[in-house]
Amino acid sequence: MSNSTQPMSANRSYASQLGILFILLVLFLSSLLGTTPFLHFFGLTTVNLTLLIFSRVLYWFFVLLLWWYATNVEQTSFLLNKTNQLTTFDFGVHVVLLMVVLYLIIPFFGFAMFKMGMVHKSKKIEELWVLTKGRWWLIVLISITAGFVEEMIFRGYIQPRLQQLTKSPVVAILVTSLLFGALHYRYGTLINVVGPFVIGIILGIYYFRYKQIAVVITCHFLWDFISLSVSNLLHK
Repeated sequence: MSNSTQPMSANRSYASQLGILFILLVLFLSSLLGTTPFLHFFGLTTVNLTLLIFSRVLYWFFVLLLWWYATNVEQTSFLLNKTNQLTTFDFGVHVVLLMVVLYLIIPFFGFAMFKMGMVHKSKKIEELWVLTKGRWWLIVLISITAGFVEEMIFRGYIQPRLQQLTKSPVVAILVTSLLFGALHYRYGTLINVVGPFVIGIILGIYYFRYKQIAVVITCHFLWDFISLSVSNLLHK
């Protein structure tokens, strides 16, 4: 893999490092919303609908804040990678092929972890199933938020800046994927960290190669939407 981003000045390098640390900190703090100590502090036992929606609104605010930081403090564009416009047909082909890759690779890791006895039920995931049961609008909201916000932050913002800082796309993809997987620790199981890590690797390689953030966002949205929809239909 070759470095395809523009050289970074010392001042912008420092600003980018602060930007990455800042967004990781706020994402970590926001992930505490669903933890037991936080819930108990507000007299709750589980995440309710209001708290779930509030957390999604926060994510949109974070990406807007990060956009402001990139344009006003770093004084550069949010997305460092220039995107070549795809035709509608090519866009559809990219989405379909990337989804095929995801559905070929991710279940393999899930099955391997299951055979090793490393797959356990997630209480947080089960709570999410309860909240989304029969609420298709909520499934769409969760999926769009995850697809757009997480991809804009991790693949769009963090990965290219890490590539400039480390001068290695391999390191940038690996570190970004590790951070992306670690963000899902709140679900409480290893597979809910490993799965996103592998997804991050696949999406990170694609984004490095093709610079198509819209394709990555669409695939992330579809992955979450399909997963939540199937769970909604199967769980009574």
